[in-house]
Amino acid sequence: NAGPRWKIYPVSYFNTVNLFFDEILTGGGVLTVLADLFSYLIARIRYMRYRKEYEMNEYRNGLTAALAHDLKTPLAAISGYAENLIANVHTEKRETYAESILKNTQYIDRMIADTLDLAKIEKAAEVSSEQCNIEKIIKDSLVHFSDEIQAKEMIVKLDGSGAVKANPQMMAQMISNLIGNAVRYTPEKGTIEIN
Repeated sequence: NAGPRWKIYPVSYFNTVNLFFDEILTGGGVLTVLADLFSYLIARIRYMRYRKEYEMNEYRNGLTAALAHDLKTPLAAISGYAENLIANVHTEKRETYAESILKNTQYIDRMIADTLDLAKIEKAAEVSSEQCNIEKIIKDSLVHFSDEIQAKEMIVKLDGSGAVKANPQMMAQMISNLIGNAVRYTPEKGTIEIN
C-alpha cells in the first residue's frame, strides 16, 4: 500500500484576540479619540483662561500708564496756577487762576471716578456704547483747556462734525488727552487744527 501515512485534518481553535480584534480596535479607537478630545478641551480651556488673564494684565498696565499720562496735564495746570498765586504774579488773574485750579481738580475727580467705573465695567466684562457727537465732545474739551489756550494766545480751528458709536466717557477722555497734548506742545501763538 503506497498511500500517505499521514492525513492532514483542519483544526480550529478559539482565539479571543483574533475573534474580537475588530471590536477591540474599534472600541480602543473610540476611547483614544475621546481621550484626545477631552485632553484638547481641557488644554483649550486652560489656554483661554491664561490668555484672558494675560490680556487683563496688559489692559491694567495700559490703563495705569494712560491714567498717569492723563493726570499730568491737569496737575501741571494746577501747579502752574498755584505757583502764580503764591508768587503774586498777574494778581489781576487771581480769580481766573483759582477757577482753573477748581476746574482741573474737578476734572481729576471725574477721571478717578471714570477709572473706578472702568474697574466695575471690567468685572461686568461689558462696555456700554452709544452714539457720541464728536464735535460736542471736542468743544467741551476745548472749554476745559480754554485758559491755557488763551494764555498761549493760540488759534483753534475746528472743521467738520460727526458721530461714532463708542463709550462716551472713554471717548471724552481720549479726545481730552489728544487736545491736552496739542495745547502743551503747540508753541505760543500757534494754531491747532482739528478736522
